[in-house]
Amino acid sequence: MVIRFLHSLLGANGADTPPETVSETVYQGFTIAAAPIQDPGGWRVSGRISGDVDGEQKSVEFVRADVYGSREVAAEMTTLKAKRLIDEQGTRLLGSTP
Repeated sequence: MVIRFLHSLLGANGADTPPETVSETVYQGFTIAAAPIQDPGGWRVSGRISGDVDGEQKSVEFVRADVYGSREVAAEMTTLKAKRLIDEQGTRLLGSTP
């Protein structure tokens, strides 16, 4: 079970290729790239949040346990979860101190 999960995170061929970005949204100065990961049960919430911190472009990738039946729904949920992370953590999310 764990091996299959890790395999799905790395991609179908086990390569270190990132999942394809389905959509990008700008929210409060951050760019959210929704890139759901195909999972045996559907599509897993996954994405990247990037932004400018102290003049430097930084980003953080995240993966959640949520799995949805369609890639589009997983992308929408990725964007919603990223917005929540931004609302809760702001620039701390990217390693900045408040």
